[in-house]
Amino acid sequence: MTMEEPDPLLYRQLMAVKPGGMTANKWLTEAGVNRSFFSDLRRSGNARMATVDKLLEIAGVSHAEFYGMAPPETSADAVASEAAARSLPFRADDERRDVPVVGTAMGADFELKVDGEMVFSEVIELALDEVHDYARRPKSLEGRKDVYVLTAVGDSMAPRFNPGDPAYVDPRATPRIGDDVVIYLRREEGDDERVYSALLKELVKSTRGYIELRQHNPAVTFTIDRKAIAQIHRIIPWRELTLF
Repeated sequence: MTMEEPDPLLYRQLMAVKPGGMTANKWLTEAGVNRSFFSDLRRSGNARMATVDKLLEIAGVSHAEFYGMAPPETSADAVASEAAARSLPFRADDERRDVPVVGTAMGADFELKVDGEMVFSEVIELALDEVHDYARRPKSLEGRKDVYVLTAVGDSMAPRFNPGDPAYVDPRATPRIGDDVVIYLRREEGDDERVYSALLKELVKSTRGYIELRQHNPAVTFTIDRKAIAQIHRIIPWRELTLF
């Protein structure tokens, strides 16, 4: 058996067995696999069995266990987002669902140095022109056509944001210290213009030259030069969403 045939489910199956507390990039590094593996896999669906087996070895999952997994019929993230959206603490009569849920996937990790050590921070890929669902519109967002929802992927912000949790994003609001934010990174030449690379983190400090961010899992605080940032969008806290 070879893995030369396209398999659009393979990426999601691998994410389902990703070692807890380990970023996708760290997993690739530990397995000795090229850093572009997951990006290439999402585009083509192709992977060699030998490469997949290297990842499974680090995850502690046997070849037989992995290929015996029941393939998910739909995206695990989309299912989790739908379940979470249906359980949001909105009033029973607030059932209008017209806030776009944009396409979200795991991206290549962001490499940075903290105290001289290399640290990987999860990056998400956002396709703002790809709307795969609509979330409830709370009364607090009446008339706000620019607000959108993204689905958390990865566990770098757990337990504040677990995989599959929805986050309502306000692209116009000025983030305050302590807010959770979406940091849009500047595109490099040749990047797909329909897809944005972004960080979902907590804003710790903001200066003219850099911003300081915090993630929770693993716990680390780091800075990013303003020149590397295209936009900063504020995630709306639940307490504001539920104010009528």
